[in-house]
Amino acid sequence: MIQLPPYNKKRNGVPVLSAEELEQIGEALVKDFCPEVLSQPQEVDIDAFAEIYMGLNQDIQYLSHNGIYLGMMVFNDTDRLPVYDPIEHEAKYVSESADTVVIDKTLLDDEKHIHRYRFTMAHEAAGHAVLHKSYYRRNYNPDQLSLFDSPDEPWVQCRKDMAEIPIRKTKTDIDWMEWQANTLGSIVLMPSASVKKLMAPYEAKLNKSTEAQCTVLHNEMIEKVSEVFNVSRQAALIRLKKLGFVDKNVDDPGEVIRCLRI
Repeated sequence: MIQLPPYNKKRNGVPVLSAEELEQIGEALVKDFCPEVLSQPQEVDIDAFAEIYMGLNQDIQYLSHNGIYLGMMVFNDTDRLPVYDPIEHEAKYVSESADTVVIDKTLLDDEKHIHRYRFTMAHEAAGHAVLHKSYYRRNYNPDQLSLFDSPDEPWVQCRKDMAEIPIRKTKTDIDWMEWQANTLGSIVLMPSASVKKLMAPYEAKLNKSTEAQCTVLHNEMIEKVSEVFNVSRQAALIRLKKLGFVDKNVDDPGEVIRCLRI
């Protein structure tokens, strides 16, 4: 992995990064890992990024009884990682080595979850593993392990309801780090240079289109980003909004079009 430029941190080690700084970090990572993605928009092999580029281990476990946890990033060796045993219907502990991404097994049970799997892997491997290793290792005390979230745990658990935490709702250090992991993961999956190349043919059309035509074009743009980068429509829309191709107040035009046909 490339050496990242220095950035500010709080006294407790939590990174202080703007969206612009995360864009620079994400693009630098992709340029080093697979530069062809920047010149020819295409799917980023996020498993290869995690395993080969970042040197991370990967494991699959049921992380809860109801799928609330999508993934975990383990920063230190532990023999007390809490998982769920669906056969015995109970929680148990397993051992994991440092630098392991653990993905909830429900994301591999059905092919329809491929987009959520890819985003979760990017969140852990391109987000937490890149930005937050020093924070969790600095605060880790193996003599004070807890089943519940705290800075003393050797891992970070990522909940389903934190998958798209808005920056305006970030209140705690954990919120900020989840926002950073979401943002950097999204950038690695959809680098700005690649998205801009892909969207270039649509820009001139949008400037000459009526509101109704823009809705159709937005739908095509979202579908194009989703297809080329193998991400969900929601992830594609959020990325297009952040890059200024779609107004922040626009909902998924595909949903609007389907409603209009009822």
